[in-house]
Amino acid sequence: MKVDMERLEKSTVALSVEVDAARVDEAISAAYRKLVNNTNVPGFRRGKAPRAVLERHVGKPRLLEEAFKVAFASAYREAVKQAGVEPVDDPEVEDFHIDEGEPFTFKAKVAVKPEVEIGDYGAVNQKREDVVVTSEEVESEINALRERQAQLVVDESKEVKADSFVVVDFQGYVGGEELPNSKSTDLTIIMGSGFFLPGFEEQLKGAKTGDTREVKVTLPEDHKDKDMAGKEVVFKVSVKEVKRKELPPLDDEFAKSQGSFASVQELKDTATNRLTQVKEQRTRIAHEESVLKRVVDECKVDVPQVMIDRRAHSLLEDLLERLERNKVSIGEYLEGSGQSEESLREQLLQVAERKVKTELVIQAIAAKEGIVAEEADVTKMVNELAASTKQDGASLRESLTKSGAIHGFEMAIVNDKVVAFLADTAHKNAGGKEAPGPEAKAEAASPAE
Repeated sequence: MKVDMERLEKSTVALSVEVDAARVDEAISAAYRKLVNNTNVPGFRRGKAPRAVLERHVGKPRLLEEAFKVAFASAYREAVKQAGVEPVDDPEVEDFHIDEGEPFTFKAKVAVKPEVEIGDYGAVNQKREDVVVTSEEVESEINALRERQAQLVVDESKEVKADSFVVVDFQGYVGGEELPNSKSTDLTIIMGSGFFLPGFEEQLKGAKTGDTREVKVTLPEDHKDKDMAGKEVVFKVSVKEVKRKELPPLDDEFAKSQGSFASVQELKDTATNRLTQVKEQRTRIAHEESVLKRVVDECKVDVPQVMIDRRAHSLLEDLLERLERNKVSIGEYLEGSGQSEESLREQLLQVAERKVKTELVIQAIAAKEGIVAEEADVTKMVNELAASTKQDGASLRESLTKSGAIHGFEMAIVNDKVVAFLADTAHKNAGGKEAPGPEAKAEAASPAE
């Protein structure tokens, strides 16, 4: 078989293919067998009509059309293999000729997996930031645990402060007349929350239990009741009780209440370790993303439009699925995000092109560096999924292999390895120390667990 290839723009190739006449005759014979078994020819049982009779009955063009289908499938597979390209779309076939005793010729134009012109990724230098956990951060972490066990107690001073919890009764008035639906009894106002009307909380500061105050506020111009928009409302507020939040003492008893911690120091050490791991994970991810972007920017890839369109379609489907789960329509989403359908489409196309280019670059670097998904890597990932979904690991692996989904696991593993390799290389090039171990990526348990 003879194959000539011409490279076109946007990673598209044109193949000119010529197949030996002997294979054409084989394809015509195969077409005859298929047609004769599926065609009723008068005077003959199905499958028994001679080829000449069948040809007269259905017409030679019909026989050659079927022969084309038979010959093209195998010839096209051989042609792309011989040309050393990997199609990413169905081919556009033109100028084909097939007839008995003559070579089968056709031309096919198809988008193929693009070649990647890799930059000097080994020279990228970017140090990973050092992780430091301060005593203030640990204290904040511990106080967050104490907040969960906080209790409201009566404030002995009885005075409303910036962080008080104030129980009040009030009635609103406009022009000296009671405002409908503006009365409340035993309402707890959390000072500093900003939950109530602007300026209301500020005017309560300094009041004491038993006091009655007039609080004046101006309703906003965009108030839902247009008749009340911009008007001043006077609230007569009776302060019934002032409370404060009391945190449990930070002692060994509190530490024990948070889990198997024997002392406050052990609780602090655990909090420090957790914060360190979380910071290391975030720092590593940010560093990897930054290095990968630099590497991809230095590579040249002519991404076929069909690959971009498919990925953009996939991104749109994911978005629509998320919106449906949250009971939000695409119209509501567009209005809320200030986008039009066209601007959303353009955004998705840009994101899609970047994602496809990044994947192609990663695949090219993996091939150059010999980075692969080892059997142990795949087994570990499958077993982790099996454990999280309460399935048998071996059965899940068999199912994933049969469906071809295991390929996605392998690609994910290779992706992670390449990104880690690039980030670690850039870190070392910048004089950085050895990268954190795998445990830095593990999700640490909260001290309260």
